[in-house]
Amino acid sequence: MSLQRIASHLILSLSFLLLLVPALAPAQNNADSAMPRVTQKALVFSAGSQGDEVGVIVLRQRPREPEAVIMPMGVDHPLDHASLIADITTSAHDTRYVIDHEGQPHTLLVITGDTAELRMPGADKPLTLRYAAELSQRMSQQL
Repeated sequence: MSLQRIASHLILSLSFLLLLVPALAPAQNNADSAMPRVTQKALVFSAGSQGDEVGVIVLRQRPREPEAVIMPMGVDHPLDHASLIADITTSAHDTRYVIDHEGQPHTLLVITGDTAELRMPGADKPLTLRYAAELSQRMSQQL
């Protein structure tokens, strides 16, 4: 299954869950106040050719939200296709996505410009991925 098809399935299921978040929030006292519109953004990084793709999708509910959902795809690892919640830290040099893996923090993804390193737990070396601008834009529009 192609990275784009897998990503589309993920977007649909996560979009549904993210839309539930405002509905589950406590009611506001002022009946006239409307819930702020939820902005969602998909970032897709990939490597390889069709049918042999490796990639990762990052979904953020709001641009400054301190967490994101990350899904590695096409990786020979138990976390392949897992939806993982990651804490985000940003510096002048890069953006890091840190997950809780077996009770310990693990930097899963490091984004520097248009490239990313996917650091799967227990892997010998990170996978270098490139930003897929067109696919990211299409998926963001589907949210």
